[in-house]
Amino acid sequence: MTSTNTLGIRNGNQIIPYGATTKQTKEVALTVTSAQAGWSTIRVVGIAYADSAGVWRLRFNISAAYISLGAGSVSIVCTISGAVFKAGQNQAVVASAVGNTPQYRAYCNDGASTINVNMIDGNATTGVNISGDVELNAEPTTYTTAANMEGAVNASVYIPPASAGVVGLVNNAVANTAGTPILGKTDGVAVGTGYVGQRITWATPPSGQTGYTNNSYADWTNATLVLPAGEWAVYANICTSVDTSGVDGMTVQILDATNSNTLVAGMRKDVAFIPGIGASYIPFAFRTSLASSTTYKIQACLRHFSGTTTSVGTYNDDRLFSEFYAIRTA
Repeated sequence: MTSTNTLGIRNGNQIIPYGATTKQTKEVALTVTSAQAGWSTIRVVGIAYADSAGVWRLRFNISAAYISLGAGSVSIVCTISGAVFKAGQNQAVVASAVGNTPQYRAYCNDGASTINVNMIDGNATTGVNISGDVELNAEPTTYTTAANMEGAVNASVYIPPASAGVVGLVNNAVANTAGTPILGKTDGVAVGTGYVGQRITWATPPSGQTGYTNNSYADWTNATLVLPAGEWAVYANICTSVDTSGVDGMTVQILDATNSNTLVAGMRKDVAFIPGIGASYIPFAFRTSLASSTTYKIQACLRHFSGTTTSVGTYNDDRLFSEFYAIRTA
């Protein structure tokens, strides 16, 4: 048996292949009318959708009552407002009468919005049920408003700019087990603004800064990160150095500068230094969900215990390198 893996997104129970598109509404109420005496709808619902080739279809269920029709050959015509059936040929649908089970034929009229139900019966009927899944001439815009549309679900999809070439996709409904790798970008082009995978770092890389005082936090100039609304994974790796004859330390912290310089939970860390000149890196990582643009900043201070402190600083150069960046996750 041959097995084929297809890259795609999940839309309900469908897997839509990469390169294909799909649109689908939620189940919506349809407007169905008829000149039949006493016509009264009981339940009229439908789902409009476009297949991977872009052909629009309508899946519907109609249940209605009317004034009792006597025995004999009768014809009921109803209209689905806002939907035009594909021109060229009639399309068969399923119908059943309420009150009896007559012989019947039911169909959508080609290029129109009407459905015919023709019945031959020896007994009276008081209503009708009609269902079908038929082609349409075009998108039924009456029913495909933004509020009614239901996009691809259970998937997070990176859609690149035209120049990007390769699509990266994560399907949250299917575990990424061995043998089902997820395709990533391989062209070396940075992910565009607003897309999952976008990387933002400090706008102006800070220079080394010394002069931090004991137990008094100071901003590291330019050590800021400005993030727009979205879901972000934030990382920092800060190079610190103290020249001491005794025992000293440094504390580095990340604050939310947009919201009253609030300390980001868990983002205050210490490092200790013994006599001599030494450098130590302090790593940070956290996730954040932002409803609006937010600025984060880095502060540091000396923690003096003994001896003489000659210098204390945070550094960012070719040799003593620091970084502060975020990756968009949604």
